[in-house]
Amino acid sequence: MRQEWRTRLKRYVSAGPYIILSILILAALLRLLQLGSESLWWDEAVTVAIVRLDWGAFWKVLSHFEANMGLYYCLLRLWVNLGESEFVLRSLSALTGVLGVGLVYVLGKRLFDTKVGLIGAALLATNSFHIQYSQEARAYSLMVLLTALSSLFFLRAIEHSSRNDWAGYILTATLAVYTHFFSVLVLGSHWVWLILVRRRNIPWRGFLVAVLAIGMLLVPLAIFALARGTGQISWIPRTRPHDVYWLFNSLVGGGKLLLLAYFVPCSIALLCALKAWVQWKELSKTWSYAFLLSWLFVPLVIGIVISLWQPVLRDRYFIICLPPLVLLVAVGLSQVRPSWISVVSLIVLLALSARADFRYYSHPHKADCRGATAYVVSHALPKDGMLFYPGSARFEFDYYVRRLNPEAQTWQIVFPEPYDWMRGEAMWQPSDSMVRTIPKGYERVWLVLWRIKPNDLKYLEPIRQIQTILQANFPHTREQEFPGVKLVLYQQK
Repeated sequence: MRQEWRTRLKRYVSAGPYIILSILILAALLRLLQLGSESLWWDEAVTVAIVRLDWGAFWKVLSHFEANMGLYYCLLRLWVNLGESEFVLRSLSALTGVLGVGLVYVLGKRLFDTKVGLIGAALLATNSFHIQYSQEARAYSLMVLLTALSSLFFLRAIEHSSRNDWAGYILTATLAVYTHFFSVLVLGSHWVWLILVRRRNIPWRGFLVAVLAIGMLLVPLAIFALARGTGQISWIPRTRPHDVYWLFNSLVGGGKLLLLAYFVPCSIALLCALKAWVQWKELSKTWSYAFLLSWLFVPLVIGIVISLWQPVLRDRYFIICLPPLVLLVAVGLSQVRPSWISVVSLIVLLALSARADFRYYSHPHKADCRGATAYVVSHALPKDGMLFYPGSARFEFDYYVRRLNPEAQTWQIVFPEPYDWMRGEAMWQPSDSMVRTIPKGYERVWLVLWRIKPNDLKYLEPIRQIQTILQANFPHTREQEFPGVKLVLYQQK
């Protein structure tokens, strides 16, 4: 019986490379599927506007206003040489997303075994939250990749204490923080783990040198953060108790059933970790459990504490917790006995993930900026005036005008003026006096209302005031709606 079990295990291990290759192919297909189907949204359009600046302006913007995600902006600036379509712009994130799936496999295999690595990779490959941010021209999938890579180098450095591993850790940890400031929370989880595990033969000298080196390399970001304060995250609403629930709901891909399907094997993994700690057997597994638990909970706890002062609990910022979450679920599933229950549980979990993926692909998440801009380009007349609300919508509009017909612009944008990257200031709402001057110079005015929700009270009153002024001077109106965008054409005749 034992010999038969060993034979099956050897067959399973030998099939590992083919299984992970299949998982990576699946991950790539899911991240390339409909990659360019939806329009860019505001954050993506701003990203494109930044990377299209000349080198002098680009470096000034990064050093004075947009140091967060600086590494991603640099990579995308090179990537846009391949093209500026939605597909090409987002393909960098899709690539780093697939690499992140492969890295979760490597981490799971190193911390536990091949089975855990394969299950963890399969869960991340089909996770709709990770797919979503692997399909955006933003830094989040790169953030996952680099924090996972720095975690791998950290484990290797603690085990072997080689100069190459410490150098790799210093490099990847620094790049992770230059990709997104919240990556520093993962570094904090590494250090908390090392202090608490009480492991023998810890290479404290190499660790302290690494921490010092990382700290010195991050000094420019620290200066930037102190100078800028919390202005860039001041828009985040006050944290409420149920925000933690919604954070986990987002991480698993959405849905109560899927959240429950994650919770059960996670609980099993926690019980196994507690048992290993109490019995103090198989120390390597105890440390592995502790490493994943620290990686998952330290960033969350720090985020909750910070939110008591300044709200930061946005789901996409904590995508860094996704690798330890799927690996803990993988550990829990691998511990279920008999094995057929483990297999059935995995199939159910993947089926629920597939349902979440279908829901993600079948429901558009972004405003149809492409369609709205195409309509304006084809219907606007020379000397028409154009007014955007909020003014930030001009970023998307300019991107699609340039893509659809760069020579088409014969109208005049009354508000807002082109964004001044050197000053870093913008007007998001026109003044009443500005709106009242519009009838003097135009016979037709387009009001472009972008991403306005019916229950968003802070925008509805300013819109009502703008429309009241325009309606008094332009009695004839015509409306055209697109998902997330409303166009109103005001005419005097």
